Amino acid sequence: MNTERKYSVIQIFSLLFLLIILIIEITGCNKISQGEQRRKFEYLYKMNNYATLFREYTGILNYEKDFDMYKKRMNKLYMDVDAVKIIPGYQPSTVLKTKFLTAIDDNLMIIQNYEHKPGADTISIHNDYEIKIMNENVTIFLDNLNDEISKVGKE
Repeated sequence: MNTERKYSVIQIFSLLFLLIILIIEITGCNKISQGEQRRKFEYLYKMNNYATLFREYTGILNYEKDFDMYKKRMNKLYMDVDAVKIIPGYQPSTVLKTKFLTAIDDNLMIIQNYEHKPGADTISIHNDYEIKIMNENVTIFLDNLNDEISKVGKE
C-alpha cells in the first residue's frame, strides 16, 4: 500500500509538471526568453541606448565652439550604429538603422553648413533655428524607435 501511494504521488507530480509545461507552451510565456522577440528587444534597446547618446550630444550644443566635439562624437556614434547587425527577416531593424544613420548625417550636414555662417563664438546658439531642427531630427527618430518598441512589446 505504501508503494502504491508513492507511485500515485509521483504520478500526480509528473502530471502536474507536464500540465505546467503545457500551459507555458500554450500561453507563449517562454517566447520572450528565447527566439525572435528577444532578439528584437535586444536590437531595439541597443538602438535606444545609442539614441539616448544622440539626444544628449545634440541637446548640449550651446556655442559654435562645441561643434568640433559634437562632430567627433557623431562620427563615433555613426560608426557604432553602423556596426549594429540588423535582424534578418525583421524589416524595421533595417529601416530604423537607416533612419538613425540619416539623422546623424543630417545633423552633421547642418553643423557643416552652420560653421560657414558669420557669428561670434561667444553667442549662444541653443535657440537658433538650425539647432532646433537638429533636436527635432533626434525627437523624430526617438518617436519612431519608441513606436517600434511598443509594437514588439504587444506581439
